[in-house]
Amino acid sequence: MGSCLKKYISKHFFVRTAIVILLALVISGYFFVKVFFSENKAKIEYLSSSYLNKKISIGSIQYVLPAFIVIKDIRIGEFAEQAEAIPLSIKKITLVFSLEKLFAEKELVISRIGLSEPEFDLVRYPLFLKESIAGFIKLINFLTQGNPLKIELENAAFIAGHRGNKRTTIIANSKIGIGPDDRFSSRGIISVQQAGWNFPVKGHKIFAAFQPGTFRYSVYAAVIPEGVVIEDIAVEKDNLQAKFQGRLENNVLRVTGNVYSDDTPVKTQEWLAQKNKLIRQLYALFKYGKLPQKIGQRDAGVNCTDIDCVLEFASRAVNLKKATFNLNGIPVLVNGDFNFQQGMQLKAVVTTFPEQPFFGAGTDPRKLGLDIFLNGKEGKSTGDITLDFFKMMGKNLSKQKLRADFNNAAFGISPDMRIKLLFDEAVVFYEFDKNEHVFKLRNWELLCNFLDEKLKFVKFNAGIFDGLLKGYIVVDASEPGWKTKQNLTVKDVNASELDALLLSLFGMYRTLPGKFQEKISGKFTCDVNYTGFRSSILNGNLEISQGVLENMQFFLWISGFFNIPSLASVSFDSLSADFLVTDRIARLDNVCLSGKDISLKGQLDVRDNELISGRLALRLSRQILKESSKFQLLLGLISHDIKEFDFNFQFSGLYQSINFQWLESEFKHKVQKMLPGFIEQGLERKVESAIKEISGPLVEK
Repeated sequence: MGSCLKKYISKHFFVRTAIVILLALVISGYFFVKVFFSENKAKIEYLSSSYLNKKISIGSIQYVLPAFIVIKDIRIGEFAEQAEAIPLSIKKITLVFSLEKLFAEKELVISRIGLSEPEFDLVRYPLFLKESIAGFIKLINFLTQGNPLKIELENAAFIAGHRGNKRTTIIANSKIGIGPDDRFSSRGIISVQQAGWNFPVKGHKIFAAFQPGTFRYSVYAAVIPEGVVIEDIAVEKDNLQAKFQGRLENNVLRVTGNVYSDDTPVKTQEWLAQKNKLIRQLYALFKYGKLPQKIGQRDAGVNCTDIDCVLEFASRAVNLKKATFNLNGIPVLVNGDFNFQQGMQLKAVVTTFPEQPFFGAGTDPRKLGLDIFLNGKEGKSTGDITLDFFKMMGKNLSKQKLRADFNNAAFGISPDMRIKLLFDEAVVFYEFDKNEHVFKLRNWELLCNFLDEKLKFVKFNAGIFDGLLKGYIVVDASEPGWKTKQNLTVKDVNASELDALLLSLFGMYRTLPGKFQEKISGKFTCDVNYTGFRSSILNGNLEISQGVLENMQFFLWISGFFNIPSLASVSFDSLSADFLVTDRIARLDNVCLSGKDISLKGQLDVRDNELISGRLALRLSRQILKESSKFQLLLGLISHDIKEFDFNFQFSGLYQSINFQWLESEFKHKVQKMLPGFIEQGLERKVESAIKEISGPLVEK
């Protein structure tokens, strides 16, 4: 028994001794590695910097059992930059190495890299990653020795815009696989973080927090000697699905694919949110029973199909050789280039129905052409934008054009995170049917936010001619068709510019003369509202104060008909009207003119067949009627206490040949009421003769 006890104690003594020795080796090895990393931190920084050709600083390096190396507070920047200029920072890098490779082959081979909270400023350092990508690949190859590698991004932040202490950040949580056999894959979630913003509209303040939701993505690709073959890129959101394929070779990227979007998934998510957990699970079971889901064209929403895009990259330029796609049945072609060697220069051309001539037999009314040229330096840009498009005028196709030339434009983000566009001056040319009108704008300020899922806002103000212009545009994208509401206010503009303002507004709906023969002076104010959803409605009101009407058709006619020369030029204190323009009619209503010896009320319509019709009620003072010999007899018969006379008219016809008609019987009825209750038959006959004299032949001017 004593012998057995000795053997038992001896056996366990050696086991315990072996364990203690092993632990001592592990602990001493742990501290050795820790001291090694601590003492060689500067050397590791130097070697890493040589691979990237960038300045790398490290806060600390730690070894964590059993096979982890943790690097904290990494900063990567340019050698020439100041210490505070850090394009890329990483809170923590976790390197996982292979113990098998370490003991068997005595090589430190990294099998997984975890990047925790990396942050990169895309706006301030747009070329940093492009210039560093070759160095990163070289460093990864050194660490992996050609073995497969997995990379995990945790809360990676890519700053896409900032203003003051607020910024727009793209957040990525992704898993990336490299290898084997030059394979590459990635999947994850991308979201955008941006502060909320306030947008005042007509005295009401609307609050909209930008919550663009989350994008899920997956990428499968293969590395080739001269680039990358993109086998599949899939992007999915609540109401968005997209798939792409492509190839990057010799600095040329070609991408093909399709994008589909509608509102059905959003509404389904809202419905599901109100249901219990069982309903949600059943819905998920039946909806996602077959994976992957097949994406296809939606009946509503935005369908962008047959995408084919070719990009060529240079050191400081990107050339869009072509981008073709079909947008909801409309073929589109885009090409251009972006150059930032000295400042920034952008050229782009967008064309729909590119195979069709711009104006010829069979031209689709939806054809348009957009040319953009921007030249920017030191935060300011000059350039021009031209839009050619068509408008159906009844059965005819009207070619129209908008062109804007601007100077000293600045682009940025406002403190409440809205896109902001400013420029000192711009000249806008609007042309339809070869008639051109010019708007001169100054001190333009535009604020917009297009990133909210449902509501898109634009607010603007500027000086126009010698007055002011302000307005807003609200687009509700929550339903197919996109409801649009716009408001435009013009204040204190010289009315002589009405040609450009009114003809431009009305010319978008129907054919009107390229130039009014009438001349109008005075201070012009106008408030316009536009609503577009399945059909278009333009309405509002206008007012002109302290002005003069010259050569107005009606007053020219009445001047000759009544033989009153002074009516060819009418001074007034105020002129106002309400207007309505739809696809079928243009209407001026509640027309009201007020002057010293004259006033006018009425309304007129312009139908879709270009026929103009309406009624007018004119009031003239006795003083102005004395100018005409036609009224001498009548004025002598009517009491001098009657100071004003009312005349009613109706008119119809095309703009260049309107027929005016005096409603003589209505005037006669009014005059009879002015006479004494009991009149002699002879006096009544004299009144009838006086009225017939007034309605005599037109006096030619």
